[in-house]
Amino acid sequence: MQNRLAAAVLRQLGGQGEGYFVLDAAEIAKALPERCKADAGGVGAALLFLEENGYISLRYSSGDTYCAALLPKGRAEACGGARVRRRGMRLRAALLPFAGAFAGGALAALFAALLF
Repeated sequence: MQNRLAAAVLRQLGGQGEGYFVLDAAEIAKALPERCKADAGGVGAALLFLEENGYISLRYSSGDTYCAALLPKGRAEACGGARVRRRGMRLRAALLPFAGAFAGGALAALFAALLF
């Protein structure tokens, strides 16, 4: 994600659970890390950015109070893309023995060709 503030807000929303939840922008702003500090207006802008890009769904907003839910894309991003990394690790773990067997077979064929 390109926007650091939006990514930090999304990580804060990741711990809220399933379904829609009501949140206050000022409380989210207080919980942000030091490198991403913002006021309630900045958090509101980040929430709108996340909604426009399909990470969250906003049901309503009233001042600095928002009703939001994480969408699947947002949940995957909030978790740090762990599923994608695990899938890549499984593929690598499955291909490594085959690559070793192929290299061993090629080496044995080369050795046999040199001897006979």
